[in-house]
Amino acid sequence: MLMIFCFQWSIYSQTSRPQVPQNQRPPQLTEQQFRAMLLESSDPDTTLELYVRFAEIAGRRNPAVFLQLIEEIESLEQVQELNKNAYSNLLKATYWNRSNIDSAANYYRLAEQQFKALELSLRVVDVMQQRARALSRKNDFIEAENVYFDLLDFMEENKLDEETRQIIYNELTDLYIRVGAIEIALDRYNQLLEMGVQSNNAECSIRLRMSNAYKRNREMDKAVAELEQCINKENVQNELKASIYRSLADLEKIRGNQQQRLAYSIKASELVTSVSGVYFGTNLFLGESYFENNMYQKTDSVIAILNGINPRRVQLPARINFLILKTKNSLQKEEYDQAIQFADEGLTLGQRMPQAILNVELQRLKADALQQLGEYEEAFAILRSLSENERLIQETGRIQMEEMNKVRFQMRAKNLELESVNAKLSLVRFRTFSIICLLIIIGGFFVYRYRLKTALQEERTRTKIANDLHDEVSATLTGITFFAEAVRKDPNQEKKSHFINLIAESAGEAKEKITDIVWSITPENDNWELLLAKCRRYASDLFESKAIEYDLNIANSIEGKIDMNLRQHIWMIYKELITNAVRHAQATKIRVEMKQENDHFLLSVTDDGLGFDTTQDFEGNGLKNIKRRSDKIKGTLNLQSIPKQGTQCELKIPLL
Repeated sequence: MLMIFCFQWSIYSQTSRPQVPQNQRPPQLTEQQFRAMLLESSDPDTTLELYVRFAEIAGRRNPAVFLQLIEEIESLEQVQELNKNAYSNLLKATYWNRSNIDSAANYYRLAEQQFKALELSLRVVDVMQQRARALSRKNDFIEAENVYFDLLDFMEENKLDEETRQIIYNELTDLYIRVGAIEIALDRYNQLLEMGVQSNNAECSIRLRMSNAYKRNREMDKAVAELEQCINKENVQNELKASIYRSLADLEKIRGNQQQRLAYSIKASELVTSVSGVYFGTNLFLGESYFENNMYQKTDSVIAILNGINPRRVQLPARINFLILKTKNSLQKEEYDQAIQFADEGLTLGQRMPQAILNVELQRLKADALQQLGEYEEAFAILRSLSENERLIQETGRIQMEEMNKVRFQMRAKNLELESVNAKLSLVRFRTFSIICLLIIIGGFFVYRYRLKTALQEERTRTKIANDLHDEVSATLTGITFFAEAVRKDPNQEKKSHFINLIAESAGEAKEKITDIVWSITPENDNWELLLAKCRRYASDLFESKAIEYDLNIANSIEGKIDMNLRQHIWMIYKELITNAVRHAQATKIRVEMKQENDHFLLSVTDDGLGFDTTQDFEGNGLKNIKRRSDKIKGTLNLQSIPKQGTQCELKIPLL
């Protein structure tokens, strides 16, 4: 934040605008100082910069400050509307940056356009950088990469300083690491080192990132070698050196050398003394090392220290890892009730993280404690939800998504280095063909696994599911092939980008279809509890992502059995109804009911969307599919809709 603020003050020197004197810009700005500086300021642009600066400082402690300052900016007199809108949108983006990334990215985009119109180039750099970071946190990697490349082009056009360009290149390289494009990231890091670094801190920061890249690529010796170059360097900040020792400790953990891991953890803890996120994480690492080396008394002492730190100052993953350590420590002490309490606290926090592996570990630890207390049924229920097949399916899906993103980013990275259009088209064809082959191989693998595990009495049903796999995915793969051919032949650059985006969207759709089909054929999923939980999670995630008001009345369980065929049809009907309500009906309120009525299962979706005339020929492919699936499971479908008033679709299915 300080760097960004310095950028803005330099703008005024470039444009001969008045500046707040250096001695009036303390590192921490109280509200009293802020108000006094506002009274002294006679320049509107300087006034607006003061608002941004104070918001960045005070908003960390009290986000409501942003809303107050936005109102003040919008009510300022003698300030042009464009200036007020630009700075107001910047503060709105900063306010929403943590709680609603979509809104934040949109406000950053608006602010970017307005600052460009004002010709405030360094403020443009700031908002574009923040927008790219927000998109990256949202996992919208392709769009984030596009913003970074646009930012680099903008900086080149405006001849901004090389140090800032290095920062942007560093963030772009970190983005490649996230999606698994390790080789490209390492090339970028080496380029940064070759460009020259101004300090040992900068060099070691890059080498730490390179080590993490090598570790992710399972090249442990190279990962260690990068870190060892920084161990004896002088003038390296203690917190950075502590991070280096922590990374070395983690590498030794992977190698199975617990004693060396402990030695590095102790060195890391000796380097940090202030109570901060680094202090907490480093000592947590030390506590874990003590525990793995059976030094339980020292583990207790570290836990006691960390218990005294305000958890609000610690990032969520570190807080969950701390609860994992406390759970393990309680299990070792045979304090099983305490272990369950810690595990439940961690699982509650874990609900704020998407499908975190930390939640899996907490559930396993909780199951161990329940088993020790004789609560075998509850322990078994937890373990059943964490079955090996489900884990493998999720892991395979994650790897597949990373590979597809890796292809896209490799394609863009090569485009930056190559000037030949023919070479670019060749790369697009190769990467597209790789995606198609990957989808076919993964699809074939799942078909083989599912056929291998099929009982003879379910053979016909399993064969039908294999056909469903072909029907659902083949059209998408054919579309990818057509788009790839269009990229090869069409000379128009805008159309090429459009077709490349269509390839990415189609590959994602194919992956989602494969995941749904694999889930539907897994025997362990043949129970009402898992289906209802999946429906509840799918609807809440989708509605919240679209800011739709919703009411979910979904039972926890239904009496009776559910087989694979019924489960698959209910899930597909449910997804179609939810998708129709969100994407086509443009609803703002949606109510979903899934419950048992006597000997029938009831599914009802009601929205306040556009609706349609049921007397007309309204049955598109979606509704036809719902009707076809309903007939196959002997369901009764009742559809009521009024134009501009909403739609209600109710499905009743006899229970087995």
